Amino acid sequence: MSIEIRKLANGLTVVCHQMPHLQTVAINVMVKAGSRDETEMNNGISHLIEHMAFKGTATRTARDIAEQFDNIGGYNNAYTSRENTSFHCKVIAGEWKIGLEILSDIVLNSTYPEDELEREKLVVVQEICETNDSPDEVVTDIFQAVAFPGQPLGRSILGTENDVLAITREQILNYVHEYYQPSNMVLAVAGNINIDEVAAEAEKLFIFTNPAPAPAIKLARYQGGITVAKDDFEQVHIVIGFEALPYKDKHYYTQHVLSTLLGGSMSSRLFQEVREKRGLAYSIGTYVMPYEETGTFTINAGTSEDKFQEVLQVIFAELSKVMETVSEEEVVRSKKQLIAGLAMASENSNFCVDEAAKCILTHGRYITNEEVVEKINAVTAYDIVMIASRFFTSRMTFAATGKIENVAGIELGLNFDEPSLA
Repeated sequence: MSIEIRKLANGLTVVCHQMPHLQTVAINVMVKAGSRDETEMNNGISHLIEHMAFKGTATRTARDIAEQFDNIGGYNNAYTSRENTSFHCKVIAGEWKIGLEILSDIVLNSTYPEDELEREKLVVVQEICETNDSPDEVVTDIFQAVAFPGQPLGRSILGTENDVLAITREQILNYVHEYYQPSNMVLAVAGNINIDEVAAEAEKLFIFTNPAPAPAIKLARYQGGITVAKDDFEQVHIVIGFEALPYKDKHYYTQHVLSTLLGGSMSSRLFQEVREKRGLAYSIGTYVMPYEETGTFTINAGTSEDKFQEVLQVIFAELSKVMETVSEEEVVRSKKQLIAGLAMASENSNFCVDEAAKCILTHGRYITNEEVVEKINAVTAYDIVMIASRFFTSRMTFAATGKIENVAGIELGLNFDEPSLA
């Protein structure tokens, strides 16, 4: 298994992950454009473009796209995040050229027809409504808005219903022209395939008119605070968070070991204390979300209203403890879990192309598994205590939704303002 990277004459970066044992080829075209690149006036446009790309090109209708992928037994999809938009497919190895041709047509030659746009807006509105019925999604959006108020990183990836319905075809065309540039895009392919074949096809298919550098990202500033939104959800859903480290920070992997130790597995401190010993929650865990210039470290839990304050007590007690000491046994176990997870994920070609594309767009180079493992293994117990102390004594973000009548327990936190009840 090997990684080859080539910068094409047209400015596009191609990554080829050779996996000779596979009978399929995974293809991913990733654009460095997401909700953090939007404004108040076009919030949701990145996600709407992801939908609209499949609605027809100069030579294919939406039905043609669907049928032609089905004709080769291919799977295709797309997703939008705060920093990227990905268009991807997986096909039988012998059909990879067809899959790549269709995918390139979708990304570069979509016409965004007006009638399809009006229909697809309604589809996205239904997606927004569905998301609003999911407490996990609701509390995550609340958290993001509190952590980064009035900023693109604080806005929903989907946008609001009014945002989406107001987006015009002209706005879409302008946004695509700005961000769908070769310097802002990576083609990643994984399977029994080589870079020469992929590069030759990509040179023919990826034709850019008037290529130009994409706009710089809008830098975000973490702020934090507290918002509690009453709702009729059966449980109280909680996200407690702190500012974390960006991708390129030298302690980037330390925060991931901390997350695993604190709430990343069934043996982690929070899982054992909150769920196993006290039965206070079914779900409890931690998560690191890095960005270009900042990041968030979050503790996520769902519990009943009568257990709400007790869960907070236990969480804050564990945050205090991890700032004091961690055992070598915990550190070794957490590092092994991260390394094993990476190895298992790397056997999946979809994961490989996704990570390769993100890596190139973020770091400008590919970071090998061996390099990641080396950096994880270098993390010490002292590093973890230092990062925990840095995170958990900084300004906190608290978001919760559900049937919450008493918010007094929030004041148990490490540095809180007065809670607000929405």
